[in-house]
Amino acid sequence: MYNQEEYIYTEFKENYTDVKEPIVIYGIGVDAGKLIPRIQEYNIVGLMDGKQKSGEIYGKVIVDYKEVLELNVKKIVIVARPAILGMIYHRIEKFTSENNIFVGDVRGRNLAEIFCNHENDIPYFHKNWCDLKSACESHDIVTFDIFDTLLVRKTMFPKDIFEIVEAALIKAVDGIQEFARIRIKAEDNCYKKGMNPTIYQIYDEIGDMTECSKDVLLRYLDKEIKTEKKFLCARKSMLKFFDEIKEKKQVYLISDMYLPSVILKDILQECGYTGYKDIYVSCEQGYSKSDGLFEKFIEQDTRRKNAIHIGDNENADGRSAENAGLDVFLIMNKMEMLENSSYNVIIDKAEALLDRVSIGLFCNRAFDNPFALYGTKGKLRIEDFRDIAYLFIAPEILYFSCWLIKNIIESKCDCVIYPSRDAFVLQKICSVISKNQKIMDFPEGKYIYASRRALYAASTFEQRDIDFVLSHEYRGSILGLFENRFNLRLPESAEGYDWDTIMKLAVKYSSWILERCLEERTNYLNYLKKNDIHTKKKLAFIDFVAAGTIQNGMRKLLQNELQGFYFLKRNTEDIERENNINVVSFYPPKGDFELDVNIYRFYLFFELMLTSPEATLNHISEDLRPVFFQEKRSREEIDMVMEMQEEMLQFAEEISNLHPSILSECIKKTIPDMLVGFIGKEYTDIECEKMMSMVLTDEYFSRTFNIFDR
Repeated sequence: MYNQEEYIYTEFKENYTDVKEPIVIYGIGVDAGKLIPRIQEYNIVGLMDGKQKSGEIYGKVIVDYKEVLELNVKKIVIVARPAILGMIYHRIEKFTSENNIFVGDVRGRNLAEIFCNHENDIPYFHKNWCDLKSACESHDIVTFDIFDTLLVRKTMFPKDIFEIVEAALIKAVDGIQEFARIRIKAEDNCYKKGMNPTIYQIYDEIGDMTECSKDVLLRYLDKEIKTEKKFLCARKSMLKFFDEIKEKKQVYLISDMYLPSVILKDILQECGYTGYKDIYVSCEQGYSKSDGLFEKFIEQDTRRKNAIHIGDNENADGRSAENAGLDVFLIMNKMEMLENSSYNVIIDKAEALLDRVSIGLFCNRAFDNPFALYGTKGKLRIEDFRDIAYLFIAPEILYFSCWLIKNIIESKCDCVIYPSRDAFVLQKICSVISKNQKIMDFPEGKYIYASRRALYAASTFEQRDIDFVLSHEYRGSILGLFENRFNLRLPESAEGYDWDTIMKLAVKYSSWILERCLEERTNYLNYLKKNDIHTKKKLAFIDFVAAGTIQNGMRKLLQNELQGFYFLKRNTEDIERENNINVVSFYPPKGDFELDVNIYRFYLFFELMLTSPEATLNHISEDLRPVFFQEKRSREEIDMVMEMQEEMLQFAEEISNLHPSILSECIKKTIPDMLVGFIGKEYTDIECEKMMSMVLTDEYFSRTFNIFDR
């Protein structure tokens, strides 16, 4: 049985052995309160808190920065969940770094190392649009490279296209085994033969290597071209620049590519590029950029020597154009920007095709502007909250939704319950994926109003249930507690907030409480029957980050088999209330203090972004309508959340349309969790004041969380 208090104590004892050294504990919450009496042998000289700067609690004084220095403290231990560790560390980072004070968590980890800035400064990060425009001013002719300069693929690498083709045609009876490997080898063979091959010559080579029929080769050729078109899109900032330049200059396109100009023109037009004079392609001209393509371009009109070439490749676009006498301005392609950014740690972690497509979409959004890292030392600066949703939240939710669909199908559930409010957008995303992936055996889903408050009250049958519901923390008065948990206004006063008084009132008014709970139970059961939930044999129950309380309450009411599928199953000490629930969890179920994944730092932010536009359910009325708590969010905040959810849906739409068989992959969590970690201040400069000022309200406990107290 997991015991959080014991875990914190054991970890502290194992990792902090010097009992004489003055230590300050950062945190005045329940966990710190349980730890401090057990470590009396340590020299705990004070406590710190973000808001309370003085006073006394748990027998220890609360100290401020000045007193920390006066006490000669060289070690601060933060006793807090990973969800807020980074927030707290960044709050005291400047003070502790300037005064050489170690900051650790209960596990002994050096938080300065975990939350250090990932900065990189190179000359390119000092270039911007003004430099590019200025470089073009003295030239009458501007030439552009096409791929990775004007057009980008919705994946990491060009060869991923071949893997997509293989995955799409893998079930063909007469298909080409290991098509992706053979396709790469065939192109390489053509170049070794001294060719600048067209795609048709490459497929002739595939035919020689495999002895496939022409019909099979044509099928693969057609699929490759269609897949290229599907995966290619404009680098939007470059399209805007291109449109500005073509109004003032003659524009030509020069590319090393196996696709002939007739196909390229079609792709370019679909992506918005028009108005250029001509295209020079290596496969048609017989020369690559490095062995004469630029010279051939100049031969046809010597005035072209006054051209400037804009591209991304240092050798093909840089040296080759300069050797031909052209001026050059190199911009970084998206992968180079990723490699030189604070996000470069993710590159070697991409294993599966789903990973590479996800990172490809991430890069297309993050580095659409080739000067996005100008003056930032490699850390992306984000001002639009929609970008945060698309870049950091959407991939995690997409992977989780794919895992959900896959596991629910395997469990043979006949209905999926999406409870309010966290599952509001999850239902939409699962629907999008199922439709685009043509998944026919995914069961129907129902969005059901639910909340901890509503299910606890409805599943309260006896005195011990009453005591349990009242035992949960509440930031308010005793009378407010009874009104919050049971919708009862007690006809007497109660001073303070002490457990003995609460228990006496619970016994005194137990019959009244149970009568009220019976009413709520009847209404909720009728609501479930109205939604035809009671007739289902096996229900899949979705939750985000939860201990299982809502599922347990619904199980007690329905008496049906409920299989829980959670994003993250939290271990709690309320085992008695959970021992009859079945749950599988996307992330491994562990205690709040011990999970080494980024989502544990940011799940409160995710909960804020996933919630429905409606407030938390209080109860179901007699006429079977939902009755909500008072909405604490402004209309502007709700609209912001809805727009961020649209970005999540857009990402799911794109991925499920691009990847032909997501569910055939093993859904791993490495890439989405790394992207979640990039939300941290050490990786990204987020400047979205409206979003960062939002708070998450938990009506059941009557408390709020400032998610971005950075």
